[in-house]
Amino acid sequence: MISLLRYFRSIYPLPEALRDHLEDIVKEKKLKKKDFLLKTGQVCGNIYFVEEGLLRSFYEKEDRDISFAFMKEQDICVDLESFLTQEYSQRSIQALEDSTLSYITHDELQRIYREFDGFNMIGRVMTEECFIRYIQRLTSMWMQPSEKRYEWLVQRSPELFQRVPAKYLASYLGITESMLSMVRNKR
Repeated sequence: MISLLRYFRSIYPLPEALRDHLEDIVKEKKLKKKDFLLKTGQVCGNIYFVEEGLLRSFYEKEDRDISFAFMKEQDICVDLESFLTQEYSQRSIQALEDSTLSYITHDELQRIYREFDGFNMIGRVMTEECFIRYIQRLTSMWMQPSEKRYEWLVQRSPELFQRVPAKYLASYLGITESMLSMVRNKR
């Protein structure tokens, strides 16, 4: 939780009362590799912060898993659409490594917004970061040829190439594993 509080403070100062409240309500969840944090058809009732580990968000299309996002240390981990609407998720989130997450429930977050005005700034910035990540994925990934998508991911998150299996990276990039191997070899 220390990393989460540091993250919040990097956005906006935390008054003592808010810090004390967060220390009371923020919970921790540990996942083993391959454990699911969220499955398709469930409602995303919590917003998570990755303290350590790596997770993958994905959806199923024609009996294939398509990687949608990877969340590593210091990242927000949430199915934003499901969390905001409190409707069923169209994606799953699964741990790729043993992971430790700090989280706040949807109901508690709403309460914090009402009781601590300053936290609205933090919530807005978190939502903007998630939204920007989604937009970058759409514009930088799907509007570019495979080589440019690969380069974008290398520049943005080079550590993923050591931590994520090739089949998940390939599906994230929208290419086959053999195409991923060819693109890698061209470098």
